[in-house]
Amino acid sequence: MEQFSLRKSACKNRYLLIGICLGTLFYIFDSFIDPVINNETTFIQGLINPEPIEIWVRSFVFFLFIVFGLYVHVIEKNKKKLRRRENSSLISYRIH
Repeated sequence: MEQFSLRKSACKNRYLLIGICLGTLFYIFDSFIDPVINNETTFIQGLINPEPIEIWVRSFVFFLFIVFGLYVHVIEKNKKKLRRRENSSLISYRIH
């Protein structure tokens, strides 16, 4: 029973979790790309101790992924609510 509620709650926040995962993947990917392009730092140094501009850019993109995930979550929630209303109105129309 408890496992079911955890799964249901994880499903509700699926798009937020996707946004967080994509933001994290971007952070790692950007840490990998910077040494290849700039040749100034190593991957580990860019991952653990990045420059201030890199922190700003990575944080901004991470934030955008989270906002996009929340936006999709709200859109999906409204879509489900509209489908339920549509189904209930169709059922009430058929009854009358």
